[in-house]
Amino acid sequence: MTRGVKLKFFLGIISSAFFLALALRNVSVAELIDSLAQVNYFFIIPSLILTFFVYCCRAIRWRYMLMPIKRVKRSQLFEITIIGFMINNILPVRIGELVRAYVLGKRESLSKSLAFATIIIERLLDGLTLLSFLIPILLLFSFPRWLKQTGIVFLILYLGVIGFLFLLNFFSQKLIQIFEKLVSPFSPWFAQRLGRMLMSFCEGLKIFKTKKQIFWICCFSCFIWVGSSLILMVFLYAFHINLPFYAPFLLLFIIATGVAIPSSPGFIGTLQFFCVTGLALFGVPKSESLAYSIVYHASQYIPVTLLGFFFMWKEQLHFKEIAVTQEEEVNGKTGNGKGKA
Repeated sequence: MTRGVKLKFFLGIISSAFFLALALRNVSVAELIDSLAQVNYFFIIPSLILTFFVYCCRAIRWRYMLMPIKRVKRSQLFEITIIGFMINNILPVRIGELVRAYVLGKRESLSKSLAFATIIIERLLDGLTLLSFLIPILLLFSFPRWLKQTGIVFLILYLGVIGFLFLLNFFSQKLIQIFEKLVSPFSPWFAQRLGRMLMSFCEGLKIFKTKKQIFWICCFSCFIWVGSSLILMVFLYAFHINLPFYAPFLLLFIIATGVAIPSSPGFIGTLQFFCVTGLALFGVPKSESLAYSIVYHASQYIPVTLLGFFFMWKEQLHFKEIAVTQEEEVNGKTGNGKGKA
């Protein structure tokens, strides 16, 4: 690992340890074990079905995003998506997205920067879709003021970013030059990196060609987050926790916000803390919430990681190649070539 990767890795470990300590604080081990013993583990089966439904939806949505560039098989995109999430589970710096772009470029002879741009836009769509479910819930039901304000702030930020990207699509060269000139006196290296990132966004925005394509991209974005919320709901039934129908959507938003914080591979610690925090809003005891977070996390982590290793072996992708991608991430390079970086 390079020095930059090592630094990010250790900072992530410290962050995970901190949040895990908060999650474990004042938890009775006996109560935790008792909660784990009372779970109806049969519900893992529907949760697995929903998990792979969500990943299938991610693959299909990605296919619609790539259609103006090249038609790629759904099965290939499913495998690449699983590999990317598996990499995020086991390696530092969260380079799974870059690995997805690398593998797609290698298999389909596509520009890696363009593939990466579609993934960035995918993430923005994820955030906006989740917020579109969350905001009505926050407005219609009683929650702490800080939570409502947080949701509105996130919505404003996402709308601002998306609005900026569409402006960038029409005035790309001019805006990129302005930003590079503003940043260059402080950091020429960062100015160049910013320019490359903005150009990637511009390339990615060109994928939106037809109303039908945009419609299906939005539909599958909704399917992804409804499916993800249903997974949380399934585990509420498994733990015999009775909460309002909207609780999984709110819990999903809190968990998604939490795992965005730098942490160890696999979001250990951050996921547990924010899951416990979300369930605490509904009065769920901490030991039961922690048990819930452990079972839910394991159900998402283990199958995806195992399947990811299988697809990685099938793809003949080696960790040496991923190390190169890691170094690129630290150095701020996304590359514009096709195939290998």
